[in-house]
Amino acid sequence: MDSRNNFPIFFNKIWLIIALFILLFLTFSIYIHSEKLIDDSNNERLASYQLVNHLRQSSDDLTRMARTYVATGDLFYKKTFLEILDIRDGRKPIPKGYYGAYWDLLFVHQTDYAEKRSAVSLLELMRQSGFTEKELERMTEAKIHSDKLASLELAAMRLIESGNSDVETNKTKATSMLYDKNYHQIKALIMQPISDVYDSVNARTLKAVNDRKYNAVIFRSIFIIVALLIIGMLWRFYSTLHRTLGGTADEIHALMLKIGSGDFTAAIDVKPDIKNSVLSHLIEMQNRLHAIEIEREKSVDELRLAAAFFSSQEAIMITDTDNRIVRVNQAFTDITGYTADEVIGQTPRLLQSGKHDKKFYQEIWQTIQRTGRWQGEI
Repeated sequence: MDSRNNFPIFFNKIWLIIALFILLFLTFSIYIHSEKLIDDSNNERLASYQLVNHLRQSSDDLTRMARTYVATGDLFYKKTFLEILDIRDGRKPIPKGYYGAYWDLLFVHQTDYAEKRSAVSLLELMRQSGFTEKELERMTEAKIHSDKLASLELAAMRLIESGNSDVETNKTKATSMLYDKNYHQIKALIMQPISDVYDSVNARTLKAVNDRKYNAVIFRSIFIIVALLIIGMLWRFYSTLHRTLGGTADEIHALMLKIGSGDFTAAIDVKPDIKNSVLSHLIEMQNRLHAIEIEREKSVDELRLAAAFFSSQEAIMITDTDNRIVRVNQAFTDITGYTADEVIGQTPRLLQSGKHDKKFYQEIWQTIQRTGRWQGEI
């Protein structure tokens, strides 16, 4: 594959990898958001439990305060009883830390209403929290019975506050009102809808949590798949880049520095697996420059030889492989009397004087064949 043809593929892969990284970021963001939605669902689940438990807790707290007031006559418990009703009906905001052992710790901590929190009734809070219509109907039913029980508890507390001189009789009657069968029947009418709503809220919120967990698993799987695709594309990108470059960046940089410094010392063979790569083209360039350098050095030698040839005081004659004279210097023409035009193309036999035997010429040619030159007098 030609490295020049690799570059469009190379840049296309870069854009593809960038697109995959964008997709990876998006899927990761969606996955993180889906995990957050799971936390939100769990928080909504807890808040729903707290709101359902609020009615049960307030009913139990009202019972406890009414019974304690009837037993002790301490106005603190009546005041607390009325405050519980005000919080539940939205006349006062819910204090901090209300969902817990709030009234048991009230002797130590003063009531602390949350800043900037408006007073909202319990049923309205349930509506705002996404309770279904059926759940709201059941909680409204429980609230009606709880209000009925609260009226009975107030009647019992007023009974011991009456000016009747028979205090013990009134106290006994008020206590009976708070413990008799009718009281517990009304209490059961409160708790049964609350129990039903507990089951409904549990199923509804658990389904919401599981649905969001399922979505999170899907987005996590997509994120993993995209990440694996990017790893695969990066590996292919690396392979294409390696084939395009033909070597490491350090190798190419070192070779470019060598060529840039004019070092063409030795020809390098191109390995088959890096043919048509950037490195192979650089090696070919170095080899060509090396050949040019050799030719340049040869030309310099020829120029040096020519300078010596033309400046020599001795007659010099150069022949080709066919023993034809191709060049003579000025000293040759001065000594022999032949001009260059007269001798070029002739053979050295032109200079035979008849004063040397055949053996003399045989020795000359043997020397030329052995050493490439002959020097002497003729």
